Amino acid sequence: MNVGTQLKFPDGFGSISSSQTLYLLNNSSPDGRVICVEFVTAKDTRRADFHFFQREDFEQGLLDGHISTSRDEMPVWLERIKGLNIHTFETERTGAKRSNFERAEDRECIIQPLVAREKEIFASSDPAKFIADWVKVNAPGQNATRVRFWFSCYLVFGRNPAALYPSYCRIGQYDRTPRPGKNYSTGRPARAVCRGKCKIDKDIEKKIGDGYTKHAGLGKTEREVYSRTLETEFGCTVQGKGQSLRIVSPDSKSYPTINQFRYRVRKLFKPDMLRETRYGAALVRNKMTPDVGRFSEGVANIFEKVEADGDYLDEQLADFDGQPFGDSFCRVTFTDQATNCRVGIGFAPGAEVISAYKMGLFCAAVPKSYFGRLFGVEISDEEWPCRGLPAQPIVDRGPGSGKDLVVRKELIPFVEMVGSCQPKSKATVESSHPRTTQMEGAPMTYQSDFTPVAAAKREILRAIKDNWSSDASERMTPDMIRSGVAPNPTAIWVYLDRRARTSGNEISVEEAIRAFLTPVKFTVTRDCIKLEHRRFDSAELCDLGFRDRIPKGQTLKVSGYAMNLCVKFAWIEVDNRLVEVQALLPIRDDEQQLYVGLDYLKSEKSSLNLGKSKQEDFNVAVTMNYRKACVIATGKAPTAGRWRAGKKNRSRSRKAAAGVTKKATMPR
Repeated sequence: MNVGTQLKFPDGFGSISSSQTLYLLNNSSPDGRVICVEFVTAKDTRRADFHFFQREDFEQGLLDGHISTSRDEMPVWLERIKGLNIHTFETERTGAKRSNFERAEDRECIIQPLVAREKEIFASSDPAKFIADWVKVNAPGQNATRVRFWFSCYLVFGRNPAALYPSYCRIGQYDRTPRPGKNYSTGRPARAVCRGKCKIDKDIEKKIGDGYTKHAGLGKTEREVYSRTLETEFGCTVQGKGQSLRIVSPDSKSYPTINQFRYRVRKLFKPDMLRETRYGAALVRNKMTPDVGRFSEGVANIFEKVEADGDYLDEQLADFDGQPFGDSFCRVTFTDQATNCRVGIGFAPGAEVISAYKMGLFCAAVPKSYFGRLFGVEISDEEWPCRGLPAQPIVDRGPGSGKDLVVRKELIPFVEMVGSCQPKSKATVESSHPRTTQMEGAPMTYQSDFTPVAAAKREILRAIKDNWSSDASERMTPDMIRSGVAPNPTAIWVYLDRRARTSGNEISVEEAIRAFLTPVKFTVTRDCIKLEHRRFDSAELCDLGFRDRIPKGQTLKVSGYAMNLCVKFAWIEVDNRLVEVQALLPIRDDEQQLYVGLDYLKSEKSSLNLGKSKQEDFNVAVTMNYRKACVIATGKAPTAGRWRAGKKNRSRSRKAAAGVTKKATMPR
């Protein structure tokens, strides 16, 4: 406990009531006396009253708990400037004739002689009289009560000159609520409307609050809410026409102006509540609320939290047959919170679907060299070192939050879902989406030469580029800086990964295929293995003799897996394990034709079936034309003739030649 400790007396103490608050001023008097001070700040006066206790009684009160203690840094009348630097905000008062800090310094100069004689003052029998006598002799122009007040404040609040700062900050803070029987100013009269002034008393204030609560809502302007409040709460109506239109209240009672209504509403409700009521919680959170910190501050490891989000390419892609691709193209990115590294990427033509999220998890779970090979992109594991399943994926309430995202809960036991249309809830991945320059003028669309698979290859390479080139300097710890780590996501990832600072789980490629790729059914015969109409095979499958086991003339359905966007490679279940198979061309041609999506494969089969159906009709026409041409050329139908018994008759020359050959070849 130090000088200036606040003392309160919950049950009273001697002549001190429970409502009084004292401050310890001196406890070193030789006659065993403790001196405390009470600051009385009534409406018309401000003074410091000294109170005296016997040391034994005072100390016993502290030990028995009859006196509670706390600490105040500033006087209660200076609470509004508590914690502020009075030196800096005084410089903002450019129009002031005299600095308030200079006034505080003047007060400090007046009481400095008293501070120097502090022990002498408190050793006297009446410290207040000692101070008054000193003021009368040494500072006749000052008020003794005011000087005693300054002297006590200076000692109680740590001998800080700020405690002597003028309390002008409290000016205008009184309660302006009108009271019965008193005439209060209602402010400046309305300039445009000549009507009686409205005093905002408790009843008027309640009506204003009730009206705002009833009628305020999304998109409602202040004028709309004010007019509805006048109708429902004040009973106002409208009379007249044209320029004579005016508002009329019942019994000619006064009603608040729109400025009074606006002022009182802002007094009754917090600014955040007003903004949220008018603009909505999402807009206020996304555009009007300042940031409260970075998401990376809440994680320590890679794969601890990974955010996922889908966005659409602004360009229009080309279809596999060269025509403009009619659907959108969705790209789903999984971004690590700790490093801002893209750990997985998935794609879906058309719309944002769960298969794109599952492809992103598959990409994160397998080596990137393996994932790139499936698309025909050469990637080394050093270029994209991120491999593993995140401990806690974060998705919004879209397709990625479906229950089928994770088939096996032991792989990813927890998926966090954030609110829809709240980009700040997963700002790491939202801010990493590529930005497009907004064009003005007539609408324009960029027609790309890339097919969906080619665009996927490009986006895979772009993810690698972003991992190496994005600015991650704000995520660098002092240890990283001292270690010379480059300020990019991949370098930070490698730094943490080498130190085993990871929360990810690693699974085999086979587990990843079964967990995240699309189940399909292969049609298997002794001659071929087909998915839709396309043939698949592999050397490993031939070594296993899989097709040799199929009986002749039988067709089987065998389970397998494929990637929705690219079916150049697929996997078939053989003997309870997966075997990778590759699509084959019927003739030697460009293998880029094999990089197509599963949906396109289905539509291609439909087109082929339609072509075969048309060919059937065309074959009939060709047969009829052949018959007609044969009749014209030979005068007979192609099938002219008759059936007879026996074998074909041979000519004699052919029979003799056959006999000579038989004799020459018979053994003797």
